Formats: sequence, structure tokens, C-alpha cells
Amino acid sequence: MKYILLFLLPLFIGSCTETIQLQPGNYQMTCGYKESVYKAMKKTDRGSVGCKVACDHEIYHRSFIALNKDKTFVLAIEDVLMHGNYELVKNKVKLKDRDGSELILEIKEQRPDCIQLLGVFDEISSRAISANERLYFNFTLDSTKSVETDSKFSYEVNTWRIAPMDSESDAEIKTRLLNNLDYVCAYVQHVLHSGVYHGYKMDGIPTPLRYLENGIVLREWDDVPQSWKDIFYDESDAYRAYEMMYETFKNTEANRYKRSGLLVVFYYLKDLRNALSDKQ
Repeated sequence: MKYILLFLLPLFIGSCTETIQLQPGNYQMTCGYKESVYKAMKKTDRGSVGCKVACDHEIYHRSFIALNKDKTFVLAIEDVLMHGNYELVKNKVKLKDRDGSELILEIKEQRPDCIQLLGVFDEISSRAISANERLYFNFTLDSTKSVETDSKFSYEVNTWRIAPMDSESDAEIKTRLLNNLDYVCAYVQHVLHSGVYHGYKMDGIPTPLRYLENGIVLREWDDVPQSWKDIFYDESDAYRAYEMMYETFKNTEANRYKRSGLLVVFYYLKDLRNALSDKQ
């Protein structure tokens, strides 16, 4: 018995120091918890906080972590946007942003198609995430093949998340608005490529648009979601962006497509984006 224990001891020590392997890919956020909520739920029902658990909230539908094969990453959680290089050290994912900031995420649970990460965003500036709070996040591996030019998981179509430090010029507001529309197009195109046309989460898109079976319409200002207004410095900047869209709608002749549903929504989104880009 003594020899068996001596044999097992090095194996146990080795397993504690071994680095976890994570499959590269795009991981869509499916749920999040404050630590106090996580522990309370886990105490009553351990399975209620596993990495496979999904929650229905618009923030989760537009948040993700992309871990690429070349060890680069993109992390997008509401107004947090990081991209740079990552490394796996034991049971942690170390993210180093190109601006020098770092975020260490502890892997609490791992399965072939999902992971649960624990992080403290103490070095990350955010209006949506508390700086010193321990937060748990569930992520599911997205199996949809990215065939669009700019994936919704790319850094390039997510720069609208970076909060402005001051009121912006018309040119800066237009750039932010166009980037948000690029994200909207990529988001819709991703849904189309996933083959799931029903039950898709369009509230994952912060936008003043309403989607219909045969096109898109601009909401009345009072009906515009706060999540879209928060992209801009303040309400005044958001309204200036809204006016740009209003003028584009008013002065652009709509194309006619012999399609309906999400595909024609995508076509009209691209038309809107291009018309706004061309507008002086």
C-alpha cells in the first residue's frame, strides 16, 4: 500500500501543475454571475451554474472571447474590448492587450463545447463591469464557420464598444455609427450562416432599427434602446447619430428584393450602411 501511495503522489502533483489545453475557436458568452450569486446558486443546486447553463440577456448575446490558433485573442463584453496575445498557464488564460493591460481568467470548468471563466477586471476601464468584483462567465464554443469578410468575432467590427472620452465631432460619430452597422451586418450574416433562422437573438444588436419580414425601419427617437445610445458619449451625440440615420433613410431610394425574412434584412442593412458611408 505504501508503494502505491508513493507512486500516486507524483501523478497527483503533476496533474496540479499541468497546463489545461483549450480548443482554439470563437466562444459565445451564454451567462454571467457575480460571485455572491454564483456561490448561493451552487450551494442549493450545483448544476445550476455549470458551464452549459445559458441565460437570456442581451449582453450575453453580443459578448464573446475568440481564441485564435496563432495565440491572438479578442475579448468583447459590453464596453470592454481587448485584443492581443494570450497564453495558457496551468488553469489560467492570460490575456495581454496591445495597449499593455492584462487580464487573467481562471478556468473553473471545461468541457468539449464550453468553458467557465472567473475574472476580476481591476485593470480594465468599463462602465458596465465593476472593477474589483469577482465575476463568473459561461462561454459556448460556436461551431458556425465564419465565411463573412469580417466576422462578428473580429476586432475590426467591434471598435464601437470603446467608449468615447469626450463629445465627438460629426466625422467621429459617423465613424462610430458605421462601425456599429458593420457589426450589425456581421451579426445577421453569422445567424444566416448558422442555419438557425428562428429564435435568433436580435436583441444582441444595439441598434435604433426595427426588423420586419420584408425590410428594416428606423424607430422613433423615444423608442430607441438605451443600449444603442450608450455607444456614444452622451444623449446629444447619440441624437446626432440618429439624425444621420434619419437623413439617410429619408433621402435614399430603397432597392426592391424578391426575398423576405432575415436575408432581405441583411440586404437592406448593407444598403443602409453603404448609403450612410457615401453621404457627405
